[in-house]
Formats: sequence, structure tokens, C-alpha cells
Amino acid sequence: MQQQFLANVSKFSAAKAFKVTQKINGYSADGEYEMKAKVILAKAKGYQQTEVATATSRARTAVNFAEYNEPDNLRLFPNLQWLPSSAVNPREAHAKFYYKIWAKDDPFWNTNFPGNEYNCQCDVRQTRDGITDNSKGYVVLSIFLCIKSQKTCI
Repeated sequence: MQQQFLANVSKFSAAKAFKVTQKINGYSADGEYEMKAKVILAKAKGYQQTEVATATSRARTAVNFAEYNEPDNLRLFPNLQWLPSSAVNPREAHAKFYYKIWAKDDPFWNTNFPGNEYNCQCDVRQTRDGITDNSKGYVVLSIFLCIKSQKTCI
């Protein structure tokens, strides 16, 4: 899994660096070149910090989910419980999931998982507690399309 993350991050970083370089090179060497280049680089740095935070959060989520599905964990803790956000201003869209419990193999987890959305500060815990009544349904929150047969998310 680590190699996959490193390969994806490398490709993503190269693409972003290329795009920033193209923007900077789009300006001629007039008097405003240096000022415009600084603005572009400052903006790119802000985006980069956000992307690093999001990638770090999603990588942690992927590692945790892999750990949750190890045979001993599946046997001892067959379910996952969605825990409330620790954010000052939590998303209302996630509130309906608070304290709900689903089986680890429930299709719900294919498209919903704390930390999958930008700056989501919800959490999840493994549990032996029974599955809650989730019959009211749920909305797919994730921006990812997961293809189970190919075991990839885009």
C-alpha cells in the first residue's frame, strides 16, 4: 500500500509542479513578472498545504481500514461505529451517521468513511456492539467512485 501511495503522490506532485511552471512561464519578462510569479507561488503553496493535509488524512484512513479488516480484528470487532466530529463547526450532513453502527463489510463503507471528505474530523471505532437501525437510508457522501471488481477508487 505504501508503494501505491508514493507512486500516486509522485505523479500528482509532478503534475502540479508542471502546471505552476507553465503559469509562471506564461508571463513575459516584463516588470510585473517577478510580482506575478510570487503571487502564483504563494497560491500554489496554500493549495499544496491543503492537499498534503487531505492526502495524509486519507492515507491514515486507508491504513486504519486495512488494519480493521485483518482476520483477528474482524473476529473480535465485526462492526464499525461512526463517531461525531471534533470540528468546531461540524458538517450537518454527517450528523445523521453519529453513533450508527454498520458491519465492516456493509456496502455503506465503500462510499462513506470519516476522513474521506476534505477536512472531515469525524472518526470511527471498531466495536462488538450490534448493528443499529440504519433503515432510514443514507446519501453517498464521498466524491470517490469505487469499483469493487477492480479494487480501485478514483
